[in-house]
Amino acid sequence: MKKILAILMATLIFGVCVCTSFAEDIPISEYVIMPGLGTIRNLSDNGILKASSWALEELKKADELKLIVEKIKNADMTQNITREEFAAVCVMAWEKLSGTDAVVPETNPFSDCSDEYVLKAYNLAIIQGVSETEFAPEEFLTREQAATMIARLFSVFKDLDYQIGGLPHGDGPLYYNIKESARTEGNAWSAAEVFADDAQISSWAKPAVCFACLNGITNGVGDNNFAPQGTLTREQAVLLALRLVELLLA
Repeated sequence: MKKILAILMATLIFGVCVCTSFAEDIPISEYVIMPGLGTIRNLSDNGILKASSWALEELKKADELKLIVEKIKNADMTQNITREEFAAVCVMAWEKLSGTDAVVPETNPFSDCSDEYVLKAYNLAIIQGVSETEFAPEEFLTREQAATMIARLFSVFKDLDYQIGGLPHGDGPLYYNIKESARTEGNAWSAAEVFADDAQISSWAKPAVCFACLNGITNGVGDNNFAPQGTLTREQAVLLALRLVELLLA
């Protein structure tokens, strides 16, 4: 019996060593499928992601552009993203686009969050709190919040005034059509109007939803719905930022 236990223990130790050695020898930026763990890939800094197979190609691009921030590396990308995590993604996207480092403000306006990336995003006017003093960093990001942060990121990069409180009028910056390098006049087109659940989209988010859909950054969830209060997974949120960066760098 002792001999059997010794053999089993040696086998277990050998197996762990082999797996560890294999992990260390994985070529940088190569995809890896590990049985029992789902679909994952090796990041450029040897971090590990668990992600959906459909997202891998775009996640590879996001990794190369440094959009997968440290706080979500080694995380399950199929799980919902928090407001704090997406703020970090947006800051990384802005730094990639601008070629400069974002700055932390001297004063922290939030009583419930001191995260560096959140403060940088606030300083850039990419994010706002859920109140004057609270950011709710651990709350899951909603789809309309994500669209709004992406639209603000675009406005900041383009040095445009972000319009909120309803659909923009005239030559509003959120009607800027990157794909066609043109602007849509007035209210001639509104992505929000095509959704069956348009009434559920908050008025402050409608310009951003319009902008994000117009430029192919996001779309509905099926059955002609946008699901503004629905959540996003980490991989879905990262891909939103990636698509904006790719459009602006094209």
